[in-house]
Amino acid sequence: MKISSFTQICSKEERCLTTLCGASEAFDPQKRDKNFPHITQYKSIWDTGAMGIVVTKNVIERLKLQPIRPIHVETASGPYDTFAYLINLYLPNNILIPGVWVSEGKIVDADILIGMDVISRGDFAISSSDKSTKFTFQMPSNHNTDYVYEAQLIDKYQKIHVEWIKHGNNRCPCGSGKQWNQCHGK
Repeated sequence: MKISSFTQICSKEERCLTTLCGASEAFDPQKRDKNFPHITQYKSIWDTGAMGIVVTKNVIERLKLQPIRPIHVETASGPYDTFAYLINLYLPNNILIPGVWVSEGKIVDADILIGMDVISRGDFAISSSDKSTKFTFQMPSNHNTDYVYEAQLIDKYQKIHVEWIKHGNNRCPCGSGKQWNQCHGK
């Protein structure tokens, strides 16, 4: 399966991760005989604390979505009853997720809230350095990130490297043949 990804770089440290995402009524993108609906862009918040995708009444009205079924939703603001809808979601860099269930809800300063039902389909990482925030996402997942393991590995290589330097060798002990500072010593 082809890997699709995007990276969003913010010029300052962010407490709320946002991107522009597209939405349209749900349709099968494989069927070429259908007239494709218009894709509308919306400010979207990425929320690892949310289970599912939420859209505002604005999205529902603009896309003329029809309710699929009633649902009960639990939120930090309390529970409520609403309806489920079906949309095609377009993440940045033309990543299409067809036929996703969404619920109607209120969102402050955005029209779409992207929850774990999308985030857990791939690899999602956030980095904050140099007073900026970068987050990146790819589908499908092909990383098994473990920062504790990586730190232990670097520590191990640094200890081995100290021993190698004592014996006049500045190559990385991983076996790549590269100089230490161009490999695991970066």
